[in-house]
Amino acid sequence: GKPILDPKMTLLKTVDGKTLSYKEREELVRQVGNGSILPSSVISKIFSYDEIAGKKKVKKSMSGRLIDIRKESEIGKYVVVGGEKGLPVKRAQCCKPNFGQSVVGYVTRGRAISIHRKGCKILKMSDRERYIKAHWAGTPEDEMLRQVPLYVETVPNTYIMRDVTKEVEKSKGSILQFYIKKETQKSFLWELLVEISDFNQFEQILSSIERIAGVHSVKKAT
Repeated sequence: GKPILDPKMTLLKTVDGKTLSYKEREELVRQVGNGSILPSSVISKIFSYDEIAGKKKVKKSMSGRLIDIRKESEIGKYVVVGGEKGLPVKRAQCCKPNFGQSVVGYVTRGRAISIHRKGCKILKMSDRERYIKAHWAGTPEDEMLRQVPLYVETVPNTYIMRDVTKEVEKSKGSILQFYIKKETQKSFLWELLVEISDFNQFEQILSSIERIAGVHSVKKAT
């Protein structure tokens, strides 16, 4: 295969003003790949606003179903990655996916997230932990509600779930089910299944749960 463009992941050397070791960079990439950390939360701490937003126009085909993306830098405006649209991504040259085709995101060691067709032979030979859910904006998948499992570690008190439920409802989400996955004298580990409409809402739910007194941690279940 082709050599890795940035084997030391220099782009991630400094994130949010903190210098990361190589092991910390590897761990960050792994967490993005398995969904524990949203790619948007990392990218916003690396790229400037102009790099993320982009300003050039993309030509659309007359069919309304296919988009002729002549400016590769603009593909991010038409792809939703990890629930976020407009992120700096690139179209994989091995399979060159186009609008309407099923796609998958892949966290590279370079500057961007690479978008591949589902079933791409090159992608199948890659590390699955670096995969990220992706789809084209405007397709039926873009409107679907998402069910996300969460782990919430709390003090050993069942009443705390009343506060968790209230915070989720304030963020206009829904808890479909929850149960105690692990119980000790010092803490409960809950597993929740939360229904959300987008990942901005997901980040809001995580933040609101983290602020509850008695909650030790909250993260996406893997």
